[in-house]
Amino acid sequence: MSETKQTVFRKTVAGMAATAALLGTMGGTAITASAVDGGTGDSGTTAPEKKETWTVKAGDQTADLVKDKDGNLLGTITGYQGIPGQYITITYTAADGTTKTANAYRYSEINERKDGTVTYTVPDSGLKDLGGVKSANVTVSYIAPETFYLKDSDGKQIPLTYDAASKTWNGTAPAATSAPGKTYTVYSYKTDAPINLTRDSLTAKSIDTTDVFGVFHVVGTADYSGQKDASNKFHITQPADYQSGDEIKAKDQAGKYTVQFVKQADGSFKPASPIVTALSGVKGNSLNTPLVKQLELSNGNSVSINWGSLSSSQVGKDHIFSMTGSASGGFSLVEETTDNAKDFKATFKYSAQLTASRTETKWFAAVSKDKNIELTPDENGDMTASTDMPWSNAAKSFTAATVDGTENVTLKLGGKTINDKGQQVATYNGTTNDGRTITVNVTVANYKWTAKVDGKTIQFTYKDGAWTASVKDTHKASPDKTLTATDGETKVTLNYDGVLGTASSTSKFGVININGTANYKNDEQKFKLDVPVNYDYGKLVTYDQDGDKPGEFTQDKDSGLFTTTAPTATLDDQDKPDDVSITLNDSEKTKITVPLGEKQQTVDEDKTRHAVRTGSIEGEYKVTDPASNLYVTQRYKVDATATRTWNDSLLSLNVLERNPENPKENIPVDIKFDAQTHDYTVERPYESTNNGFTLGYKLGADATVTPVSVSVGANGTRILTMTLNKGKDTEATYTVTVKFASADIKADSPAKLTGIYVNKTGENVQGQLVDGWNPNRLDYTITVGENDPSPYVLPTFDKDAVDVHPGKVTQTADSVKQEWVVVDKASGASRTYSLTVVREHSWKTAVEEFKPADPIAQKTTVDPENDSDASLVSHGYVTKDGTYVAVDKDDYQIPEGATFSYEGKTGQSIGVVSQLTTGMTYQYTVTVLPKDMSFPQQHVFTVTYITAKTNYASLTGILVNGKKIEGFNPDKHEYKVPVNRADQWMVSPQYDKLTGMSVNTDKNGADAVITVTSGDGLTSVQYKVHVYENPALAATGVNGAIVGISAVILAVIAAIVMGINKLLRRKNGTDINAADIALDDDGKPAQDSEEKKD
Repeated sequence: MSETKQTVFRKTVAGMAATAALLGTMGGTAITASAVDGGTGDSGTTAPEKKETWTVKAGDQTADLVKDKDGNLLGTITGYQGIPGQYITITYTAADGTTKTANAYRYSEINERKDGTVTYTVPDSGLKDLGGVKSANVTVSYIAPETFYLKDSDGKQIPLTYDAASKTWNGTAPAATSAPGKTYTVYSYKTDAPINLTRDSLTAKSIDTTDVFGVFHVVGTADYSGQKDASNKFHITQPADYQSGDEIKAKDQAGKYTVQFVKQADGSFKPASPIVTALSGVKGNSLNTPLVKQLELSNGNSVSINWGSLSSSQVGKDHIFSMTGSASGGFSLVEETTDNAKDFKATFKYSAQLTASRTETKWFAAVSKDKNIELTPDENGDMTASTDMPWSNAAKSFTAATVDGTENVTLKLGGKTINDKGQQVATYNGTTNDGRTITVNVTVANYKWTAKVDGKTIQFTYKDGAWTASVKDTHKASPDKTLTATDGETKVTLNYDGVLGTASSTSKFGVININGTANYKNDEQKFKLDVPVNYDYGKLVTYDQDGDKPGEFTQDKDSGLFTTTAPTATLDDQDKPDDVSITLNDSEKTKITVPLGEKQQTVDEDKTRHAVRTGSIEGEYKVTDPASNLYVTQRYKVDATATRTWNDSLLSLNVLERNPENPKENIPVDIKFDAQTHDYTVERPYESTNNGFTLGYKLGADATVTPVSVSVGANGTRILTMTLNKGKDTEATYTVTVKFASADIKADSPAKLTGIYVNKTGENVQGQLVDGWNPNRLDYTITVGENDPSPYVLPTFDKDAVDVHPGKVTQTADSVKQEWVVVDKASGASRTYSLTVVREHSWKTAVEEFKPADPIAQKTTVDPENDSDASLVSHGYVTKDGTYVAVDKDDYQIPEGATFSYEGKTGQSIGVVSQLTTGMTYQYTVTVLPKDMSFPQQHVFTVTYITAKTNYASLTGILVNGKKIEGFNPDKHEYKVPVNRADQWMVSPQYDKLTGMSVNTDKNGADAVITVTSGDGLTSVQYKVHVYENPALAATGVNGAIVGISAVILAVIAAIVMGINKLLRRKNGTDINAADIALDDDGKPAQDSEEKKD
C-alpha cells in the first residue's frame, strides 16, 4: 500500500477499530485472528524467549502470523468459502499471557462472482495493540459462491435471483419476437459454462389478425426449467410477442395464387380490385356461364361464387356479355405450438367481387333494299330482331349476315300472327353455321276491324288475342240481337248474350237501378262488343203506423243502410213486450219483428225510474227486375223500444228448510216478512238441528239479490244472509237467524204432573208455577239467595190418573235435588221428575272454580271428500306441553291441564258450543257446515276434566237422628245404629262440600244407602247404615217430631239447603236434606225435629 493511499484511508476510516462490529457486516463475513506465536514488539529485533504470538481465524481456518526481521506481520488464509468481509481481527498474545486485538481492513473492491485473493491491512492506529509491530498484513484467498445469468440479444448479461426456499434461480428473459424455442440457455458467472433448460409450456394469452391476410399476432408466455444440481435449479419465464402464419392469396384467372387481400376498417379482408375471369362462349347450356365457380385460396380454403344475372352492351361492332359475382367466407387459424391452441383463434373473414365477360361479333338482317336491322343475341346465343314495314303483303325471304361479311343466312317467312295492338306480324327464321337460330318479326302497321252501332262507326282494339270494342253512349232501350264487324274484306257476326247489365240500389227502399252492359260476342273469331244500358225498376215500400202518414225508411248515404224506428211497445212484469213489429205494404205483406236486448234502467226528469228494453234487427230486402232477372238485396235496420215502470223491491221472504232424507223438498217457514224489517229470528224444533236452511224470496222484476250466505252461530244457530240490489242506491241486507228449541223437552206421556209450584217466602202456601214449566220437561232448577228462607215446593197431579212417590235425594255443597216418580195407573208407564234447589253463595267449590280453556281448533290441512262432507278429521285434547292427542271415542276423560281440541277440513265453517252437563263433565257440540253450505252435521263429545280435588269422594261422618255415629271411619263403609223406632228415623251424611262432592241418600225402612260421588262423577263410595229398635232410647225425645210419610202425596220440601254461613258453621255437623223431610198423613209438612232447627 502506498503512503498516499494509507493516508487517505486514515482520514476516511478514522475510528474504524472502535466500530469493527458494525463494519464487519458490510460486504461479507468478518474474519477473526488470535496470537499464537511470540515477538519482541519493537523495531524488528526478535526475542524468542518471550513467546509472543499472533493468530488470525477465518471460518474454520486458523493461521499464524509471522513477524519478519523488519517487524512486519505477515499471514495467509487459503480456501475461504464465501465472500470475505470488510475487515478481520488479529489477536495478539504477549509473553505474560495478556491478549489484545486489532482490526485489519481491505481497501480494494472484489469480484463477488468469481474466486480471488484479497489483502487485509491493520491501520497505524491499531499496530500498538499488536505489540508494536511495524505493519500487519493478511492475505485471504476465497472461493466465491456460484451465480448465474442469461443473455439478451445483444449479449448483455441479466443476473438471476436465487430463492433459497426452493433452491431455484429465477429470471425473466427478453420477449421473444418469434415463436419461443424448445430450449433456453443460462450461464454461470464463475465459469461462463452454458446450461440448457427445457421448455415446459408455451401458453397463448391472445391471438389477433394482422394487416396481412393469413398472418396473425400471438401474445403469450413460455416457461423453461432445468437444474445444474439439487441446490441450483432454474425457472425462466419468457414473454412471447410475435407474428405467425403465411400470407394467403386467391387464385387468379391464370390459375395462380397472385391475388392479394387488403384489410378493411371492419377487420375483414378484400382484394384491392375485383377478380377478372371469363364467360363461356360454347353454344348450349354452358353459353355465357362463368368459367370460375369457386373462389380458391392458397391455404386450400374455397367458397362458392354467387354470380348475378347476365347483362349485355355494345362497343363498336361487338356485343359484350358480362356478369358480376361475389363470394365471402371465413376461417380460423390457431398457433399449434402453444399448449392451449384450442382456446385462442384468429378468425379471418373475407369477401371478393368478381367480373366475367365475353365478346361476340354483330349480325344484321336486310329486310329491304333500304333497311338493315341489327340482330340481338340472347344468353343462349340465339339472335332476334323486330321492325315495322308499310307492307300490304310480306316478302317471302331476305338475308342476314355478319358485319364483316364472313357468314350469311337466308331467312324465310314462317307465319303470320296478330300482335297485342291488333297488327299483323310476319315471322322469318334461319340458322347460323354453329347452330344458333335467327328470328326476325316484321309488323304490318295499317290493320283494323270496325262495326256500326246506331249509325256510328266503332273501332275494335286487339288485346290478349281478342278484338274488343265499347260504345260510349248509354242506351235506354234494349239493343239489337246482332251486330256485324269487318276489316274491310271479311265480315264477322256478333250475337247479343241476353244479359242487359247489373242492378244496384237507389235511395228509395224497394227501388233498384239497372246500370250495366249488353254484351255482343263471337267466341270463335274472338270478337266482343259492349253496349251500356241504364234504367230504374220498382216502387217505394212503406209500412202502416198510428196516424195517417205511413212509416218510411231512410237511407244512410255512407253505408247505404235503410233505417226506421217501430212504434214504442209496452213491457209486462216479466219484461215481455207486446207487438214490436212492422208490416210492409209490399205485395207479400212482409212482417219484420224486432228482438229486444237486456233490460236497462232510465230515469225521467221527474226522477221516475223505468225499465227499458231496446233492440234492433238488420235484414235484407230483395227487389228483382222481371225483364232482366237482375235483383238487388237492400240492407235495412229496424229499431224498437219497449218500456214499463221500474220495480226493484223485495216482495216476499221466508225460510226454506230441507231434511237430509228428502233434500229436494223445501219446507217453507214463515218469518212474518215486512219489507222495512231487515233482521228476523225464527225458532225450529230441536229435531231440525241437522236440517239444511236457506232463504226463499220473491223479487220485483228489476231486483237483484246475492247468493244466500249460510253460517253457524252460537248454539248451532244458522245465520242466513242475502243482499238486495248490492252496489246500488237501494241496497239492503236481510238476515234471518234460525234458533233451535231446547233438547230437554221429552215425548208426551200419560205419566206426568200437572205442575210444580214454588213459594220462595217459605210459607206453606202454593206459590208460582216453576219457571219453564212444561209437562214434558222433567228436570227443573231454582235458585235462592244465600240468606233466603228455604222455599215451599208443591208438585200437583191428577190423583185419579197417576200415583206419585218420592224418589232419590242428591246433595251437593250448594244444592239438594229431590226426585218424584210418577206412575200412570192405567198403563203402568212411569217418569221421574226432579227439582234442584241451588242456594247462592259467595264461596266456590273446586268444581265451580274450574273453568276449561276455550276449545282449540287445529290447523286444517285435509281436503273434504266432496263439497257436502261435514265430517271432522279428528278430535281430542291438547296437553299442557302443547301436544295434540286425538281420541277415537265420543265420551272420554281429559287429564289435568289439558284442553278440548278438534281438527276440521278445508273450506268448512265450524262452530263449537260447550255446555256443563254435571260436575266436571262438559258436552261439546261441534256443528260443521260443509263447503257447499247444504246440510250441517253436529258432532257431540262428552268429556270429563280430571283434577286431584274433584276426583276425590269420602264422608267425614254420619248423623243418625242428629247424633254422630260413634267410631266413624271414612274407610269403614257399614254401620249398625240403635234407634227408638226403625220406621221413623233420620240419617244425615257429613262431607267436605268444598271439593264439589255430591251425596245421594236412599232410605228404605231400617236401611239407608249413602252414595258419595266425586265432583267429576268418576269416583264413587257407598256407606250403609242399618238401624234397629232399642226401647231404651224412647225417653230421649230424639224422634218426637218425626211422623209417617204418606205414600200418596208429596207436598213439600221444607228446608232443602241451609244458608252458607250455617253450612260453614256446621260443616262437620248435621246437614239438612230432602231425605230428612217428613209428611203427615194429610200431605202437610211435619214439624222439624230439634236437631233440624238452627
